[in-house]
Amino acid sequence: MSQSTSLSVVSDPDRRTALRASTARIVTRTAAGRLGLVKRPGWIAVAAEEALLFTDEWRQTIVAMLERDGIDVLYAVPLHSAIDEPPLEVPATQPGLAEMQTELGAFDFVLFPSGEGWAIVSTRDDIAAFLGPEDVVPGTIGGDPAKARAELEDFLDHEGFWPSDVLAYIRSLIAAIEAYNELADSEITVLPVDV
Repeated sequence: MSQSTSLSVVSDPDRRTALRASTARIVTRTAAGRLGLVKRPGWIAVAAEEALLFTDEWRQTIVAMLERDGIDVLYAVPLHSAIDEPPLEVPATQPGLAEMQTELGAFDFVLFPSGEGWAIVSTRDDIAAFLGPEDVVPGTIGGDPAKARAELEDFLDHEGFWPSDVLAYIRSLIAAIEAYNELADSEITVLPVDV
């Protein structure tokens, strides 16, 4: 049987409940309506450009990791409470990931495999958080995390391009993601992202 290359909506109520529980172990919505990242034991967070998820190079690298790990499906869960978009089952293929980006690119969402071995939180604010064990994050980010972080700095270092308030906001988002690394297990770093 060939692997599916199309997204499918998770419509079964029990599976939706299970996905909501998985999502809650990765991200939360604070009382103020902000997105929070929940510190998992042994996990780190790396901030990178969200546009990375649109590249063929990233899709090739992560699909190779997924094949190596025997993962054939991922779950993408939109995070906005005001928009009732259902979770999606994403085939662990390059076309499946490309279709996911087309479908969810306008939303904040979390992407993770069954078992929650790692996660990617993509924001509409051009920044994504790559979360997981230190030895897994390079596979999720498509290479060296330090290189991805340096490329993020290059992206932001265009004098005169970014209005000062936008740049300050993006820098606060990056700082909140990176604060994850100093948290105790189960603590939350609050991102300046309304969900």
